[in-house]
Amino acid sequence: MSGDPEQEYFSDGISEDIITDLSRLKNLAVIAHTSSFIYKGSLTTNEDIGNTLNVSHVLQGSVRRSGDRVRITAQLIDTSNGQHIWAERYDRELNDVFAVQDDITEQIVTALSVQLSDEEIHRANYAKYNFEAYDLRTAGMAE
Repeated sequence: MSGDPEQEYFSDGISEDIITDLSRLKNLAVIAHTSSFIYKGSLTTNEDIGNTLNVSHVLQGSVRRSGDRVRITAQLIDTSNGQHIWAERYDRELNDVFAVQDDITEQIVTALSVQLSDEEIHRANYAKYNFEAYDLRTAGMAE
């Protein structure tokens, strides 16, 4: 996911959180952000990414902030044929950003028909964070 260069840390934080949430699912293999972020902003095709990383799907998108609003787009793409499996755009208040991340994760799990254990379902319902603390954490990690 990419966005305004001045807000890149925010976009990267959202991407990392989604990757982390998906990687915690035992029935879903997820490539680490350190491997997938090398493609950020590149002109590499989804098919080439799929072949290089040995993945069947790629999640692409963008994050844009404006004042106290955020727009997040996400598309799940089949690397074998370039077809969109799922796509959505979210326009929300910044304080809803964690709900959007959770929704994106849930939609990906649904689109891929991933079976969740009871423990994974329980863990997915974790308490929401404070946005200001999250923003400060991701900004600090970028330095």
